[in-house]
Amino acid sequence: MLLVQFTCIAPKHSISTSKQAAYVNNIFSSLCNDGYINAVVVDCPSGTKIEKDVVQELSQGIFCSSHVHEEKVQKEKGLIETSSDVFTIQYIWETYKTGLQFSVYIFSDSYKPSPDKEYIENLKFAIKKLVKNDWGKIEWMVDQDSECLATNLYPEIFRTENQIRWMITDLMTKYYGSSWWDAFVPADIKKKYAARRGGYKGAAPGFANIDDHLLSIDIGDLNTIIGYKHVKWVPAFDETINLMINGKAEWKDGKVQEVLMSQGSVEIDFWDKHFSKYLPSNFLDLLATYEKNRNHVAHNKLLDRQ
Repeated sequence: MLLVQFTCIAPKHSISTSKQAAYVNNIFSSLCNDGYINAVVVDCPSGTKIEKDVVQELSQGIFCSSHVHEEKVQKEKGLIETSSDVFTIQYIWETYKTGLQFSVYIFSDSYKPSPDKEYIENLKFAIKKLVKNDWGKIEWMVDQDSECLATNLYPEIFRTENQIRWMITDLMTKYYGSSWWDAFVPADIKKKYAARRGGYKGAAPGFANIDDHLLSIDIGDLNTIIGYKHVKWVPAFDETINLMINGKAEWKDGKVQEVLMSQGSVEIDFWDKHFSKYLPSNFLDLLATYEKNRNHVAHNKLLDRQ
C-alpha cells in the first residue's frame, strides 16, 4: 500500500545523472544513522535481513530500499514487546521539459496508519528535511497518515458542533420560545442564513421542513450567539450630538453610533444567564480557537500530530 508520496521540483543546483545514486544513498545513510531504519531487507518476500546499507537501482533513475523498523510497544499488564514492520521507499528521478523532478514513495503492506503510531510521520518529515534545501518546491501528493488523522478528527467535529447547536436551541426555545431567533440574533448572521438556506434545504430534501437556522450558519456565529448581550438604549443628553443637530458641528455617523452605543444598558447576557451554568469559564475562547482548527480539518488540509 502506498502510504506517502511527495515530489520535489525546481532544483536549486544541478544534480546530474551520475550524482543521483549518491544523492539517494546519502538520504538512506542518514535515515539509518538517525535510527529510522533498523535493518535492510534485500529480498522482501523472504524477509532476509542484512547488516549493511543497501539501495538497489531498479532501472535508470529509479532507486529502492526496503527496511525493517522495530519498536518496543507497551502491552497489557505492563509487558514490553517488540513490533516490526517492513517498509519500501522508492526514489524516482524524472526529467521533463520543465526540468528535473525527484519523487519519494513510501510503501508498506504491514503498517496501518493510526493516530497513535508516529513512525511514518517521523520518517516522511525526516526525508523532507534532508532534501528540502535542494529544491524550490515540494508538492505533497499522497499521505495516508495525514488522512487517518483527518478521518479520526472529522466525526468528533461533527458531534461537537451538533451538540453546541442542540444546546443553544434547547436553552433558547425553553426560555424565549420559537421567536428567539427573530428577537435576538444579529442582522449579519440572519443575512448569512438567508443567503444559504435554499442550498442546504435542496441538498437534503428529507429535512426541508425543519427549522435549520443554526444548521446554516458557521461555528463562529454560534459563538456569537452564546456570548450575545441584548442591550436596551437608555437615551441621555450628549453635547456632541446636540451640536451636530444644530449645525454647529460636522455630522459624523461614526461619532453618533459611538455615543448611542455608550448609552446602552445590558438587559440580557446569554452567557451569564444561561450558558455559564453548564460550560467552563473559558469556553468562548476555546471555541474561537476550535473554529480555526476545525476549518483546517473540514477544508481537507494536510494534518500532522501537532
